[in-house]
Amino acid sequence: MFILSELYNVTAQLFENNTKNSSGDKLLSQAIEFMYESYADSSLLVSDISDYLFISEIYLRKLFLKKYNTTPFKYLTKIRMEQAKYLAAEKIPVGEIALHVGYSDIYQFSRAYKRFYGYSPSDI
Repeated sequence: MFILSELYNVTAQLFENNTKNSSGDKLLSQAIEFMYESYADSSLLVSDISDYLFISEIYLRKLFLKKYNTTPFKYLTKIRMEQAKYLAAEKIPVGEIALHVGYSDIYQFSRAYKRFYGYSPSDI
């Protein structure tokens, strides 16, 4: 009876851990999908993402740090910079790129781009 009881406890703990991980993974995939859909919105904040998922910003941050070793804000910046690099390669003017990737200020965009890649978007 003791062995059966312990087996039940271990199985319950494994199921609980899998449920937590899968729900965290599901939340992360929803957050990333939302980021890709909304990255061009210059007013997009991490709080908007957490509100969309009905979770706290702190919990969202913990999920990102655990899975990707980065914050949601840095992940959003990565998405924006990847899109910006693609647009820059298409020879689109820097001002238009900034607007397309969620920056209302060209100078703020240029600084963020340079910080991310090590060179300015006009250098492409």
